[in-house]
Amino acid sequence: TSPEDLKGTMEDGIQLLDWDPERSAAVHAVVNAAFRDHWGHTDSTAEMWQEQLTSTPFRPGRTVIAVDAANH
Repeated sequence: TSPEDLKGTMEDGIQLLDWDPERSAAVHAVVNAAFRDHWGHTDSTAEMWQEQLTSTPFRPGRTVIAVDAANH
């Protein structure tokens, strides 16, 4: 499935958007918060996050962001 197939508004008002570098800090904060209670998790720093975004495995063209359609 490609991101193009996923974009749009889904049930419960969740909207899928293309990756947007301007939302990077917000996505980083959500990822840290989502995994904070996971055993062994350590929050990543801004530098660590940026390193992930510039690594070969990260493919912005194949990345979508799920947001609340009412508040995005």
